[in-house]
Amino acid sequence: MKIKPKLNYSMSFYGQLNKDKTYKAVIATNQPNYQKEGKIFVEPNDDLRIELLLKKGEYEVVES
Repeated sequence: MKIKPKLNYSMSFYGQLNKDKTYKAVIATNQPNYQKEGKIFVEPNDDLRIELLLKKGEYEVVES
């Protein structure tokens, strides 16, 4: 799926997510209450070198 974060996120030393860009993400099936809380992992990319966990309300799905 592709998502767009609703805010800019910055992680020291690892990079950032920009609310004006779209990113690939996967459902965080290994997290507790992942369905109820809408948890996803944003995959590592050119802007962010690590996965980032986001919850429902922190992103919008652009393409599923």
